[in-house]
Amino acid sequence: MDGTEALAVRLAEWVYPASEEKTGVNRSRVDQADFRLTTVTVEGGLARARIDGKIRLLHSFYPGGQAQDFAVSELTGFMDFNIGERRIQRLRIVTTKAHYNDTPFAASLVSKSKETLEALAP
Repeated sequence: MDGTEALAVRLAEWVYPASEEKTGVNRSRVDQADFRLTTVTVEGGLARARIDGKIRLLHSFYPGGQAQDFAVSELTGFMDFNIGERRIQRLRIVTTKAHYNDTPFAASLVSKSKETLEALAP
């Protein structure tokens, strides 16, 4: 698995409905993590890419491997990045269609920049 695939799996393994998780341990097996990024704007050294993706993962709703089922999601979002520094500045992803055990759910990922976190710190 190359670095791009590993990153896709790391993002995908957490896209499931809220479940009984108290340890922060991942209980998902990613079967599909397809992300397509399309550059939509470039200004100076900054670019924005549209993200479209599909995820399929086997997830245990309860600790101990009980009640496993597939979480299947379609996603969209965007990523702003600095081309020269090869650094992501902003990342937003939301499910457009998702289900777990035939029940719809919604999930989102909203990044916080170092600057934003520093500004929010007391």
